[in-house]
Amino acid sequence: MQLAAMYRILVEEKRWISRNRFLNALNYCLALPGPEGQLLAAYVGWIKHGVLGGMLAGGLVLVPGMICMMALSYGYVTGGDSTIGEVLLYGLKPAILVIVIEATIRVARQVLRTQLMIALAALAFIGTFFFDLSFVLVVIGAALTGFFAGLLGFFTVPGEMTPPAFRHAEGRRQDDLPEHIRPTVSRLVRIAVLWLALWFIPIAALIAALGLDNVFTQIAILFSKMAALSLGGPYAVNSYVAAHAVEPYGWLTRNEALDGLALAELAPGPVILFQQFVGFLAAYRNPGMLPPLLAGTLGGLLSIWIISIPTFLWIFFVGPFIETFR
Repeated sequence: MQLAAMYRILVEEKRWISRNRFLNALNYCLALPGPEGQLLAAYVGWIKHGVLGGMLAGGLVLVPGMICMMALSYGYVTGGDSTIGEVLLYGLKPAILVIVIEATIRVARQVLRTQLMIALAALAFIGTFFFDLSFVLVVIGAALTGFFAGLLGFFTVPGEMTPPAFRHAEGRRQDDLPEHIRPTVSRLVRIAVLWLALWFIPIAALIAALGLDNVFTQIAILFSKMAALSLGGPYAVNSYVAAHAVEPYGWLTRNEALDGLALAELAPGPVILFQQFVGFLAAYRNPGMLPPLLAGTLGGLLSIWIISIPTFLWIFFVGPFIETFR
């Protein structure tokens, strides 16, 4: 849903980026761990305006959803057991399903423009849904198929008679790399040191101050694993987080996890905001010496921090190589 809105605004309305450049960036972001919406926003902002543009775009794309999810989390713990709250959540779940399906169809119409693309999408769905194939294997298989099919010209879209190699070269001439995109050793070292420090220093501080058994430390460690290894799309990642939040941590029940997924779909932003909901409930129910609402707020903010910081590391460190060799 968010990706479809970004395509409409960035490509069709604002024309800040070409369709092919957008799809190239999207394919790269889908292969990275982390929320695709934030990754893509940071990537486009970085391409257009450097590191500062990437930070602003990647950060601000989360702010409305983060605020909304925090308000929804407050409402959930204070009034979610009421009759009105239960009715709202009961009606929200099927409505969110329809929204997700509609957004999927809209993006598919823009991307799946040949019979081979449609066949690849169908095979990917069958493999992941019915045979539980690893997302990484599906991506590698699709990439290899696309590489060889592209060399043979099977991805030529009707009405676009220019050979793919020529179109690629033409696109590179139009999109010459600006200075801030070219990879340099000094720039890459600065980026790695800064973002790794912002990622791991808070975790080390929590471990040193509170110990491994504290809920805030557990939140930081769990979501750090997700930030580094969360391949498979947001729904696969959210399912993994929900499973760990229910067992072994016992932060919430399965029904509450489903409620959180519905609320994440309702909030403006990536559905990875579900992890903010999990962090909020985890700290709210294990507040220690803090007031529960304050602990929940800190837990939600901590989860967002741990999820978001690696996003900028992936974009600013790996992005220059992707742009150089694309």
